[in-house]
Amino acid sequence: MSGTPGDVLNESDIQSSYREVAPSATTDVVDCWWEQRIGGTIGGYRQRVIPDGCGDIIVSADGSAVLVGPTMRPASPVLAAGTHLRGLRIRTHAIKSAFGVPGPELRDLEVPLEDVLPSGRVSEVADAIWAGRRPAQLGPVLADARIRRLIGVLMADRPVSLAALAHEANMSERHLRRVVVEHSGLEPRAIRRLARMTRFLRLAEHEDAGCGLAELADRAGYADQSHLTRDIRDLTGSTPRELLRERGVRAEESGH
Repeated sequence: MSGTPGDVLNESDIQSSYREVAPSATTDVVDCWWEQRIGGTIGGYRQRVIPDGCGDIIVSADGSAVLVGPTMRPASPVLAAGTHLRGLRIRTHAIKSAFGVPGPELRDLEVPLEDVLPSGRVSEVADAIWAGRRPAQLGPVLADARIRRLIGVLMADRPVSLAALAHEANMSERHLRRVVVEHSGLEPRAIRRLARMTRFLRLAEHEDAGCGLAELADRAGYADQSHLTRDIRDLTGSTPRELLRERGVRAEESGH
């Protein structure tokens, strides 16, 4: 991806060629740039998209751009052969900061970028993303430090209770929920569910590859394997075994 800063975080090369690249400049708003190309697949390529709590601006080769807000729903769009996309992913805690729009207004939203940003800024934002630059037209490079801290704790491997987090932040639990939703579009409980799924995938694919599902469930923070299966099916539309197989982890390595 010409002009994209930083190191490659994730890359695949199948019918769909996909890669993620970390930002090289100091920013806690941008999670990554990404690029996807679809080969000459007959009938197109069905892409499983699982929720991650982030927002994305997706730019097509023709210059059109859409904004996809945070969601808890999986999706399975069919991408036509020859599709070429580049995107900018905004971190959960920075949704409001980046777009200048309260998080709940972007929840489950997929709209043309001009529906969210002034029309005069859309082409500049799209051009910057296509070139691998952070659009100057988006919000600040650094998001609200308090919000970053709150959501960071919610995503931590060893999360504290909401009561303890609210006490630490010197606010009521109700106010804590309101602040988190305002900035991210997601409830604290939803953020924790996504973080737990992310831990499961990280452990299965990298740190604890080869462990069974029951052990992975325990290490990721699920009550048991049944809890893991229910949550993964709800968030992705797939069983844990099927999801890992799609992501290159052999079924026999994921346990029963």
